[in-house]
Amino acid sequence: MHEIKIENNLNNTIVLSLTLTLTNVLAYVCEIIQASMVTSSATRNTIYRSFALRENIGDITAKGEAQIAVVDMLGILSGILLCNAVGTFIVLRLMVINFM
Repeated sequence: MHEIKIENNLNNTIVLSLTLTLTNVLAYVCEIIQASMVTSSATRNTIYRSFALRENIGDITAKGEAQIAVVDMLGILSGILLCNAVGTFIVLRLMVINFM
């Protein structure tokens, strides 16, 4: 009986450790994303201007912003799916540990 409790405590510790590690990784990823967004915002106009051949900067900007909107929506969708997958894994893992 004692061995089962020790094993359950060890499994709980491992799951908690993996959860905290995943949280730290996600925090670093968010910092990288924020830095890339700032860089993108600062350089977007210059890049759009370089694409404009016949004073059509409005068309270029509109198409670029439409692409950004689509990519943002795909990013949100993938984030939701990832969170659901990770959350489901952690809940199932904790259920298995508590059942043992």
